[in-house]
Amino acid sequence: MPDIKLMPGLVETPETKLPLPERSHDSGN
Repeated sequence: MPDIKLMPGLVETPETKLPLPERSHDSGN
């Protein structure tokens, strides 16, 4: 699922369906 890696929190996938506002910062490598 490259979508999640491209825009974590923005894409609506079964994995990112959960509210991860803080995850965006952590995943922002």
